[in-house]
Amino acid sequence: MKHAVLLGLARLLQKLSVPGVRRLARFTGAAMWLLLSSRRKATIRRIAERLDVAEEQARSIARASFGHTAQSFLDILIAGKLGSPELPLIEGWQSAMERIENTRRPIVLFTAHFGPWEIGATFIGRSRQHDVLCVVRKQKDEAANQVIRLLRRENGLNTVDHRDVTGVVMEHLRKNGIVCFLADHNTPRKEALFIPFLGETAAVTMGPALLAVRAKAIVQGCFIRREPDGSNSSFFLEPLDTALLQGSIKEKIRFVAEFYTAAIEEQIRSCPEQWFWIHNRWKTRPVAESQTLPSV
Repeated sequence: MKHAVLLGLARLLQKLSVPGVRRLARFTGAAMWLLLSSRRKATIRRIAERLDVAEEQARSIARASFGHTAQSFLDILIAGKLGSPELPLIEGWQSAMERIENTRRPIVLFTAHFGPWEIGATFIGRSRQHDVLCVVRKQKDEAANQVIRLLRRENGLNTVDHRDVTGVVMEHLRKNGIVCFLADHNTPRKEALFIPFLGETAAVTMGPALLAVRAKAIVQGCFIRREPDGSNSSFFLEPLDTALLQGSIKEKIRFVAEFYTAAIEEQIRSCPEQWFWIHNRWKTRPVAESQTLPSV
């Protein structure tokens, strides 16, 4: 029943125009700001601490972040329109993806909950030369999870649950495939390396690093930013070739995890209001200074 209601609501909202969904996102972000008082206070405090800014500035960033977060989640309703006059392709993205595809190497793409990430994932998922896998985390609510997976599949995404990632992704990478990760979420201790992030130790997912090192993949960061005029701009960073890394397996994995963590931090500092601050990124805490990696 709940699944049918959520899917029906999604179908209704999909009938809105792109400007209509963006107006809905602004309303939703404002409502979240007013109603979620504990989240609002925690987000303001988090921004003030992590960016070392005054409370007034942290409050301004936090309020804008609520709006961007609402829009990012509602982007799943309009991502299927990517390439239409309503939602043009992102400038520079096509040529960058073609360069990546033409390397004929296994590729681990990483990005963050930053800007319109659903739209970027949709573009990646529509790659013509490769079957791109996007690793996602299952939602706690099963009905919501099913609807989100359906909408993403309709938008052209081939997703795989992060709990099933090792065998499926390694097979894909061995065929010189492309795998995309969101690498900025809080992570359970058993899946994490503890690395400084925005001035505080954070549990960083080691999955992308572990798989990239095992597959001798190229690690490529890609981000999208919303511009004031309503357009989107893309940022492809200098790639890291894990086949050229020196040291032990553990040292290589940590180096790669530090690489994508630093890149994500740089993007957040450049445009902090477009990141998912409402999420408690620093929830998981280390129990000891040294961490043990799984067998590789």
